[in-house]
Amino acid sequence: AFLWVVAADGSAEQRPVTLGPWEGDLWVIEEGLREDDRVIVNGTVTLFPGAPLTITRILDLDEVAIPADGEGTGP
Repeated sequence: AFLWVVAADGSAEQRPVTLGPWEGDLWVIEEGLREDDRVIVNGTVTLFPGAPLTITRILDLDEVAIPADGEGTGP
């Protein structure tokens, strides 16, 4: 499994991840992401490594994250 993230230079970077269980309407990512990563969620079909990006923020991770104890709230 992989995700697309925004690289330091503002381009697209493919990142391998380890998926955990499905929690509500979100996948738990167990490994492969850092706290400061920005995950690309729209337009991924046409991406390639190094592709230039136009970034529009649509979510704050704190709004959708589920803590390890499972007592979080969704978007």
